Amino acid sequence: MSAISLILMSLTKIAFAGSISLPVTEIEKIVIRGTEAQVQLVPGTGPNLRIDGIEETGATGTYSVVRKQNVIEVRMNQPSDKSALGDEIRKSLSPRAPKIEIVGASVPVEMQVRHGALTAKGWSKDVKVSMVQGKVMFQQGTASLNAHVQKGSVQVLDHNGRVSIDSYDGQVQVRNVQGDGKLRVFSGALNAEKLKGFWTLQTQISQVKLQDVTGTIQFENGKGSFQVQSLVGRLEGQNQEGAINAQLALDSELDVRSKSGRIQVQLAAGSGAALNLKTEEGDIQAPNEVQVVRNGSERSVRGRVRGDAQRGRVFVRAQEGTISVK
Repeated sequence: MSAISLILMSLTKIAFAGSISLPVTEIEKIVIRGTEAQVQLVPGTGPNLRIDGIEETGATGTYSVVRKQNVIEVRMNQPSDKSALGDEIRKSLSPRAPKIEIVGASVPVEMQVRHGALTAKGWSKDVKVSMVQGKVMFQQGTASLNAHVQKGSVQVLDHNGRVSIDSYDGQVQVRNVQGDGKLRVFSGALNAEKLKGFWTLQTQISQVKLQDVTGTIQFENGKGSFQVQSLVGRLEGQNQEGAINAQLALDSELDVRSKSGRIQVQLAAGSGAALNLKTEEGDIQAPNEVQVVRNGSERSVRGRVRGDAQRGRVFVRAQEGTISVK
């Protein structure tokens, strides 16, 4: 068999009308590429996986399937005149974006589009999605999710596995997730509830609210508000001008270094936490049983709050901001 024949066998366009069915054992992963698309992942059983929403016309804006050995590419047909590509992109905000449905046993999926949406419920293989603008809804997954959405929204609910989200301007919601994760939100809002694991957060001017967290949170925050409620574990990180408000459980630890933002800490009743606080040019507000030492513009506190538990630790270093512990 000639080398040309081998190439043709490994790169084959599959022509059909509407949908295609392939044996799952022959699929390494599915890659979706185009200007815009609405994709839905529907887990099922059986030896085959079906892809709906494919057209064989080859018309610009429709999707066809190309097979590269065991990698299945669902690819948008581009205009033959490359100068017309800009017009196609400008039209991509149309609500009539092509709809693609993948039904069957879960396989790894990668999605790369400018505008679109991805929805999945109960998918058990890794998913990676990249969009300029769009929406991701991921529920009851049991593998890793990697989502990069410059502008839009990302929701991850009832998930068991690693989560990585990168958003420049959008709304990010993560709820009831067990597994490690990385969340990066420049502006917009980040809401996370019922997390278990090791999480790293990078935020700049966004509003952050974390609730019912068990594990470790490492963060870098710029100017946005950063609120943590019911933390069981450790919160540590760097803050610039944002306001940090943390509510700690008995055994929790806080380690924060801040430039000028206000740091406010609410201890659990009877915690007896050890305090190690210092601000170079700000102020410190602490329970009466610990003494605030004044040395020029510097304020510091070192001691333990009165409490039966005698557990927990709060360490804060600030340049200008006020530190408040209650």
